[in-house]
Amino acid sequence: YVLNHKHRVKSLVVGHGPGAPGPFKLAFMISMLTRFGFMRFTTGLLGAGPLIAFSSKLGSIRHRANARQIDDYKRTYSGRAGEVVYWFKDFRAKAAALAGRVKEIDIPTLVFWGELDVMFDPSNAEHLNDALPKSKLKILPEAGHLAWADQPELFADMIIDWVGTAHQ
Repeated sequence: YVLNHKHRVKSLVVGHGPGAPGPFKLAFMISMLTRFGFMRFTTGLLGAGPLIAFSSKLGSIRHRANARQIDDYKRTYSGRAGEVVYWFKDFRAKAAALAGRVKEIDIPTLVFWGELDVMFDPSNAEHLNDALPKSKLKILPEAGHLAWADQPELFADMIIDWVGTAHQ
């Protein structure tokens, strides 16, 4: 989006995802989704429940989602679990295509990651930060893939600081 609509974006906040140049490291289960069509098919067939259970259990270090939050996550992915999981087909090629364009993003960018992310290794954050011309890296301590849930105060302070002055 930002490469096609630079006039609309003054700064960017990104974290925990594909697009980092370098040796991109994935967690075991995510790696299985990228390699085996059967895993994608089965996960998509089972629907949002197992996908959310996996993400909420392994994605958080300090935070445990309550029943209401889990229901909200499930509603968000309801009817879309297959589409989300299917995205992992050709994941490495898609990630490489994104990584090839990262250096073109020439706006202030905050890269954040949980230091204990077990889905997308924190080393990916360093590669992404190094590739972006105008970036700042923030690794949140004692946080996993769902860093905003594990460290809500630190995350909020980071965003407030970024929006207030740091992005300039």
